[in-house]
Amino acid sequence: MRCATTLRLATAAGRLNAMRRGRGTGTRADIEALAEAVEIEEISP
Repeated sequence: MRCATTLRLATAAGRLNAMRRGRGTGTRADIEALAEAVEIEEISP
């Protein structure tokens, strides 16, 4: 799995968990659907 894919999935999982007030009940399908909307941009230090 590429780093960008891993970052998108991790971000989506965290976002879903926050939306459900920390219940950790998101499914893989939910996380993958949210991951499609995650945009990654490089920033300068």
